[in-house]
Amino acid sequence: MEIPCIKIAHSHRVQYSANAYMADRREGTNSAHRVPIVLAVGLDDDVLRLLSLGLQEQSVALIVADDLATARQRITDRQPMLVLCSADSVASELQATVDAMGSRLLKTHPVANAEWVALIIDRLLDSTARIPTKAGSAFRSTHAQWIIGDSPAIEQMLSTMQRIALADCPVLVIGETGTGKELVAKALHHGSERRGRFVALNCAAIPSEMIEAELFGSTKGAYTGAETARDGYFVAAHNGTLLLDEIGELSLGLQSKLLRVLQEREVTPVGSNRPQRIDTRVIAATHRNLSAMVTEGTFRRDLFHRLDVVRVKVPPLRERSEDVPLIVAAYLEREASRLGRPVRQLSVDALQFLKRQPWAGNVRELLTTVERGLLMRPEGVLLPEDFSRYTELPGPARETLRPLPSSDEAPTLMGDAPVLPPYGLDLRQYLENVERQLIDRALAECNGNKNKAAALLGIKRTTLVEKLRRLRKEPEPR
Repeated sequence: MEIPCIKIAHSHRVQYSANAYMADRREGTNSAHRVPIVLAVGLDDDVLRLLSLGLQEQSVALIVADDLATARQRITDRQPMLVLCSADSVASELQATVDAMGSRLLKTHPVANAEWVALIIDRLLDSTARIPTKAGSAFRSTHAQWIIGDSPAIEQMLSTMQRIALADCPVLVIGETGTGKELVAKALHHGSERRGRFVALNCAAIPSEMIEAELFGSTKGAYTGAETARDGYFVAAHNGTLLLDEIGELSLGLQSKLLRVLQEREVTPVGSNRPQRIDTRVIAATHRNLSAMVTEGTFRRDLFHRLDVVRVKVPPLRERSEDVPLIVAAYLEREASRLGRPVRQLSVDALQFLKRQPWAGNVRELLTTVERGLLMRPEGVLLPEDFSRYTELPGPARETLRPLPSSDEAPTLMGDAPVLPPYGLDLRQYLENVERQLIDRALAECNGNKNKAAALLGIKRTTLVEKLRRLRKEPEPR
């Protein structure tokens, strides 16, 4: 719900009418950077009506949220100058998000009247000097040079990152596989004032029985094979930033322990009863829908709200296809510099071909495809057919790439559809067999090169190595 308020009465404010505001909304202009915004959370209709009347003399957009999740999202996306809430409990839940985005928080009076509206207006006018200009580009040039693109989606993301980089609150980075969530987390760390390390942990790549020790550390003899005491990832990131990638893969038991660490700011190593104080900023990343997982009971609601103080959404590549030429050009320049060769060129048709693809695997799949094209045509200008995995297919068959399977399209090696035996099967073992066969096939196709096999499978090399250890019981390298 949005209530764009009508013309301005104060000569010292920039004039911006409701008609202009709505026209910008239709044209996709980011009017949040042109007109102040007030967010009302949980206010009743009478209060909203009085507030709307009081703001009619200002160039202000009034937006409404009925619950905490919606409020947090709108604070992050719309960056209001002022947030109004109806109760102390709501205010305390939103305080960290409001602080991180540079907004102001005001608890409403029990009785809404003209004086109360005047107070809101005073707070609002005092805040307008802080309306941001396009800060995303400046933030990228200083802290996030590796984030490529100038589409509106990327500019909005960078603007949000610029606002929250200096805050110490947790950040939830959401986005599909291959969009570059770790790059976003790294940029937030570099844009902060933290002088410790940036440390990343893929929660899906660590065996469930080992992840607690990896996170919190362990004492000598805490478990079989623990010959020495070890610091965990939280201690390694002390005074720095810890990225917990694929946070949705943690078990409920470990989620409970993680919540306590975030609340108490201390960790207790496995095998010890002595907590250790830490100052570690946590950034969580996931491609999964944590809200749905909370509803399903597979992710703790309290942990979700503790992590979801500020949210950064990394847009999928299909929503910013105009960035494809920039991403490809940056990759080709990097490869040319690495190999000491001239920068390769693409034909216009090849570039248009790449822009038209859906890219289910996002930037990771795009770069893997370009790498394949470089191998298919070692010299000369790259053509559309160089980017198809099946170059022997004629004409129109080349027009569509075969994207890597998404997480909800489980691959099968048993024909067109999996076969369920009448006597049933061990699903876990079946999926492990499929995974093992796909990994073996990728390694065979890449002559044992783990970097190329990981790229072919759409995963990181570290993830592939961990899967090999788990599936083949390979020893950990010393």
